[in-house]
Amino acid sequence: MSVGSDAQPSTDRAIPADTLPARLMLARLHAGNLTVSQAAERCGLLRESWSNWERGMKPRDLLDVVEKISEGLSIDRDWLLFGGQLADPRRPRAE
Repeated sequence: MSVGSDAQPSTDRAIPADTLPARLMLARLHAGNLTVSQAAERCGLLRESWSNWERGMKPRDLLDVVEKISEGLSIDRDWLLFGGQLADPRRPRAE
């Protein structure tokens, strides 16, 4: 298939949605491949709540939860809240 301005993206492969549940999973992975229990404990949250959020339930106080996760896992608050572009894996992250 030639690549041109009229090329259509392939639709036979899944593209994960940029959702809060997906970002929570990525945040756990980025923080050291933590389990739900480990991430929740590090952030001062309940494991059951975190598990529910990863399954699609919305936190009652989204801003408070996002702030705790951002602080606990050293994850950008705005990315966690709104999603967006992921960091370039070739570029070292700022410590």
